[in-house]
Amino acid sequence: MAMRESILLIRGAIQAIFPDIFLFIPKSFPNRPLSLHAENIKNIRNMKKEVMMKTKSLFMLLLAGVFTFGLQSCDDDDDKDIVATPELQAAFTAQFPNVDVNYVKWEWNGRENAYEADFYEDRYEKSAWFSQSYEWLMTETDYNPPYSEVPQVVQDAAQAAHPDYRLDDIDGIETPGDMYYRVEMEKGERDIYLNISPDGTVR
Repeated sequence: MAMRESILLIRGAIQAIFPDIFLFIPKSFPNRPLSLHAENIKNIRNMKKEVMMKTKSLFMLLLAGVFTFGLQSCDDDDDKDIVATPELQAAFTAQFPNVDVNYVKWEWNGRENAYEADFYEDRYEKSAWFSQSYEWLMTETDYNPPYSEVPQVVQDAAQAAHPDYRLDDIDGIETPGDMYYRVEMEKGERDIYLNISPDGTVR
């Protein structure tokens, strides 16, 4: 009697997980020993094969979706080298008349959603950004040590704000309505950034 109850319990558990499996098992179970005919065995194998094929197809679809999304994300975020249009070159020349546009490296900056121009002017490495409508947005100038071109009041303000840090890099940032210096300071493996106006005001 205990064995019969155990078999019924197992049958109920199996049917809860695989509700269709007993379509292929004689209904007299467990009143008599389980006897699967050749046709029933074939049906179960076919059902198992179909489930595996559907699972594989679903997995491939999910994998393709993830791969496509990853490519799209990379396309949106990564910088891409481009050939500047005549309109973009004209906008650059209007902003930087002393720079030969033929020596400018152009990229599409997906993060900033803008055109980026990398070039040299007056011995300084610079980057400039232009909107999709060819409007100048910003110029970044990379100054080199000993930063003689950077106002001393800016360097003093940075050092006074963080006396236990040392100057690591200074960039000049120009926009249509503003100009300031972005100062990077270093202490061991720690870096901090300060935005300082030309008059030495720490923002």
